[in-house]
Amino acid sequence: MKLGPKALAPLLALLAGLLFTTALVAVRPAPVPREANESAPLVHIVVARPGTVQPWVAASGTVVPRIESDLVAEVAGRVVWVSPHLDAGAYFDADEELLRIEPRDYEVAAERARAAVERAESQLALATATRARMEALRARGASSPARLEEAVGNARIAAANLRDARAQLSQADLDLSRTRVTAPFAGRVRARTAEPGQFVSPGHSLARIFTTDVAEVRLPVPAGELAFLDPGPQGRGPTSGPGAREPETPGPSTQTPAGARVVLHGTSGGRAAEWHGRVVRTEGMLDEQTRMLHVVARVPQPDSPADGPPLTMGLFVEARIEGRPIADIVEIPRASLRPGGEVLLVDADSRLRRRHVEVLRLQGERAWISDGLAAGERVCTTPPAVFVEGMGVRIAEADAP
Repeated sequence: MKLGPKALAPLLALLAGLLFTTALVAVRPAPVPREANESAPLVHIVVARPGTVQPWVAASGTVVPRIESDLVAEVAGRVVWVSPHLDAGAYFDADEELLRIEPRDYEVAAERARAAVERAESQLALATATRARMEALRARGASSPARLEEAVGNARIAAANLRDARAQLSQADLDLSRTRVTAPFAGRVRARTAEPGQFVSPGHSLARIFTTDVAEVRLPVPAGELAFLDPGPQGRGPTSGPGAREPETPGPSTQTPAGARVVLHGTSGGRAAEWHGRVVRTEGMLDEQTRMLHVVARVPQPDSPADGPPLTMGLFVEARIEGRPIADIVEIPRASLRPGGEVLLVDADSRLRRRHVEVLRLQGERAWISDGLAAGERVCTTPPAVFVEGMGVRIAEADAP
């Protein structure tokens, strides 16, 4: 088969291109060999320096009064007077009269009881004299044993009647005193439930009151965090002298036992505020659902604290609880940790080495190492994306520990 000029043109063009390429390759200069320039990654380090660290445990809770209770009526009657200090939000002093119940019926009962005591005293005097006379007559043989026994019995009955009359007088005086309702402690009124003219019976709530000497906050703490805390005085201790526990009944100046410091943060009057208190106890059992134990902190004088605005009851607050200082801990940036509790060390030859460490606690952006690092070792704080054991690195200026 014979090819025409049109069919040969592409073949000739391809052959010319191959010849030109071969000529270019033949005349190019020979490559000059050069050493590879290996650039090691730049890393930051921190030098391990064991020291003492101060842990803080975060929690949150609601501010409540130390004691809150109902002020109740102990006798029945009509309310005839209410103190202005029994209005909601008002303050009152210990033993201050806050409400008065109509006392007339109880005054009459007390007067009748006093009259009964006088009659019983007269009867006892007569019975005692009769007994003495019968004993004298019997000693002379002028009276029978039966009459003496009767006189002795009458004297005993008269003495018992006098005791009963005096007990009734004591009860009448007590009921009369209860018509004047007084404050059991210094505090504040949450709400009033009785008004003048209202009839109340024993057990009827007159007001809801609470103490203002200290405020309490129940703070739930995970069980794993309890090892870092000092809960303060626990259990029953002496009631006086060094280490005395606080009284069970409230007083105007109850002291808060010194436990771990607590810093509370909240909003008061639209502004962020801070209050300082102490842990006074831990509750006895873990919450079965949350597996947390409640720590109770107290803030003295919440209505007029020395270091902030008033601490309002019912306020939700965030808390930081001071833990026990821990010695011989190396603190490193949290970003230095690798999966599995490992860190990368830079040895004396500027090469990376893997090391397993014991992490005691992660707090914020810091990690506390309790074992695995010696003083002076260099921890890599910016691990490279690709790590090979023994790879060389360049060290930047050491970071602050």
